[in-house]
Amino acid sequence: MPTRIGRDEGLPIVRTGGLDSSVGKGLALWPRGRGFEPQPSTVRAPSALVVIATEVAIVKGVVVVVVVVVVVVVVVVVVVVVVVVVVYRVVVVVVIVVGVVIVVVVVIVVVVVIIIVVVVVAAVVIVFVVAVVVVVVVVVVVVVVVM
Repeated sequence: MPTRIGRDEGLPIVRTGGLDSSVGKGLALWPRGRGFEPQPSTVRAPSALVVIATEVAIVKGVVVVVVVVVVVVVVVVVVVVVVVVVVYRVVVVVVIVVGVVIVVVVVIVVVVVIIIVVVVVAAVVIVFVVAVVVVVVVVVVVVVVVM
């Protein structure tokens, strides 16, 4: 909790901690003993120039990123159009090959996922069956012992 709010050289200053009784409950949270005494701290608000400079730097960075992204997209589109127009047949073959590769990879992934799911389900079923068998055996033993 602040013990004093004032102004120094035109900048707001907030002092916290200290041994001032006006701190009240805040001091109860400090550990007791040597080396744990609360120390005052000073927090200075940044000047308006620092804030404006930071905002300008952020805006410049965003503008640079947007320009770079736009340039990269334009270059990629131009290259793709040139390749499609100049080397149409090669592109068609490449697209077909890439499509086949993608389909094969997707099929492999689906098969692996199905295998994993089957193994997990089988493990759950096995655990369930073992649990049922154990329960049945325990019940039979208890019934036999009681009778």
